[in-house]
Amino acid sequence: MRSCSFHSAGATHYRITSNRIGFLLSLMAVLLLLPLLSCSGEEAKIAAVDATNWIIGKDPSAYIPEKMIDGDETTAFQFSTAAVPLGQEYLFFTLDAPSDIDTLWIKNGFWKKTNGNDQYVRNSRVKRMTVDFLYSGAADYADGITVTVPDDRSRKDWTTIDLQPHSDVIVVRFLIEEIYKGSKYKTDVCISEVRFTSGDSARPEELYGLATDKLATRSGPGTQYAGKGTYSVAGQYIRVLSRAWDSRNGIWWVKCAIPYKKETRILWTGYKRFDSETLPLESIPIETVTYTADVPAASDSQDPHP
Repeated sequence: MRSCSFHSAGATHYRITSNRIGFLLSLMAVLLLLPLLSCSGEEAKIAAVDATNWIIGKDPSAYIPEKMIDGDETTAFQFSTAAVPLGQEYLFFTLDAPSDIDTLWIKNGFWKKTNGNDQYVRNSRVKRMTVDFLYSGAADYADGITVTVPDDRSRKDWTTIDLQPHSDVIVVRFLIEEIYKGSKYKTDVCISEVRFTSGDSARPEELYGLATDKLATRSGPGTQYAGKGTYSVAGQYIRVLSRAWDSRNGIWWVKCAIPYKKETRILWTGYKRFDSETLPLESIPIETVTYTADVPAASDSQDPHP
């Protein structure tokens, strides 16, 4: 956030007249508006996502296309080249309104460690794909561009890819054509997160809340799910991904990205443990994947990619 201050020179005193006060107020208003005027970029909101094919695991919702827009980089969409060959797998991102787009933000591969195993390396990642666009009022996709996605094994942040400016886009489509093969799962191709923006200063939105207490966590949004430890993060701002209503106990739970040593753990905790002023309940997106009330969320030991 930019800030500005006004300083007097040495010990000089100024006589401020009403005209000067008006001028200074006008000047301050302009200076305060400058950051807003210069930050014209925005995120194109994705309303729905679909794909030609995806892997069905023990948990049927584990690898669905919606995992690319759930805000959680430790989950991933996965499809199999054994089921649909490269050059035939399409991904579709439907926007909530006609939008301007010029940049793809992607977290390629599977950003998760399971039982000490790095699933990014073990699974395959997208290398080359064609991106094209369906415009408002158009009957077919157009303006295809072939892009190469870097194999970023450091995974410290989003990878950004220039798509060139496009206006009035309602659907973005990917055609997956080439992959980086995983060390173990050579036909399972993963993408963790996808976003689209326009403008140089745009960045996908991330939501943070001030933790007011230790975070006692669960694997799902309710006390019926397995306990996952308590984290001493009171006074810290924690990234919040989504919320879900616990009808059994009549409370809201929130899914958080909790820093722990050199990793980030995605876990659930009660909304009451956050400051409601820094994290208004209505600002948190509602979880798009339904949790089964009486069945605990799958543990790491049940993951098909141990």
